[in-house]
Amino acid sequence: MSARAERSAKGQGETLSEAGSDEALRPRHEPEDTGPGLLGAVLARENMQQAWKRV
Repeated sequence: MSARAERSAKGQGETLSEAGSDEALRPRHEPEDTGPGLLGAVLARENMQQAWKRV
């Protein structure tokens, strides 16, 4: 075998080994609470009229 055909010792193409956990990360907390804003959008007059037409 030629020297070119052999594997290089550099480790190219292999994944990096990082110490860590395989658990999912916790969700990020947004600076503002979306609950009141979402409720306001749901109860908006236009949205309520469209919902009433579907019923």
